[in-house]
Amino acid sequence: MNLAQMSDEQLSSVDIEEEVNSETSSISSSLRQPHQEPRTEMSVSDDASLSYSPNHSSQSTTSELTTSLNSKIHEKFLYDSEAEKLVCTANDLDDIPVEIIHTFALKTRILDLSGNHFQTLYSLKSFPHLEELFLDDNWLNDGSTKFPKLSKLHTLMLNKNRFQDIYKLVEQLKSSFPLLAHLSLLGNEACPYELFANSTSTSDESVSFGTSPLRSERSEEEYQRYRHLLIFRIPTLNFLDYREISLNERKIAKQLGDFLYSIETRKINVKPSYESVHDEGYSPLPTTNAMSDRPRISYQKLKHTYAGDGSQGNKFVKDSHL
Repeated sequence: MNLAQMSDEQLSSVDIEEEVNSETSSISSSLRQPHQEPRTEMSVSDDASLSYSPNHSSQSTTSELTTSLNSKIHEKFLYDSEAEKLVCTANDLDDIPVEIIHTFALKTRILDLSGNHFQTLYSLKSFPHLEELFLDDNWLNDGSTKFPKLSKLHTLMLNKNRFQDIYKLVEQLKSSFPLLAHLSLLGNEACPYELFANSTSTSDESVSFGTSPLRSERSEEEYQRYRHLLIFRIPTLNFLDYREISLNERKIAKQLGDFLYSIETRKINVKPSYESVHDEGYSPLPTTNAMSDRPRISYQKLKHTYAGDGSQGNKFVKDSHL
């Protein structure tokens, strides 16, 4: 049957059937394809505030923490630009932070680090223009502390530290500070004088420090020997501890300083001969009585009167010799 012979009702049914078949094929085709999320296109704006960076948040947080840390470090240090003075006292520090070194090291002439916990002074090498250094009331000692060479330093305060060996200390000071003129070692075991606190109340503001009378186990003579030693070994000194160096002290130090220094050095470094022998495993006397069963030889003076008995003194004398 051709289209011309088909009635209107038959044509209508054919159209409906074709539409149904078309819809069915499109649905089955969509079911066979994998599911995809709708995708939107994003354009980057020229405005920096609209751009997105995955590390932006973390970088911002790190920067804020660093700024906060640096501000806390700088709060402990006070800098006077006119006097070129850097101060950090009573903060329990044992080293100078790197940020402070980078900021102030090359423009600091006066440095005050009193009342901290310094034992080593390696960071002071970064302060080449230092002229005055205050290190009172720290933990500096003979074993840990090595002074860097500061060619411009003329004032050094080391009160209330833990130095005991004055001979080792004086050699370090002489080699490290060629222009040293003002030195104070009060309150150290190496110095016969010590600091004491005068206080009438418990308030920190009422406490002042000065020099006590000489320690009971030490004498004025010992303290004067100590002064002569330092004056002789560091001839650039003009002021030592609590008083200026007099012309008479300098004259005596020049005459006796080397003698006093050499005697004290030998007294410390040289062992008695019997100690060195003992250290090698020998002793001047036997430690045991192992020879008690052997005959002994003794020497003593005996009283004896010669009577001529048993004498053969005239054996070879003949009558003709008489």
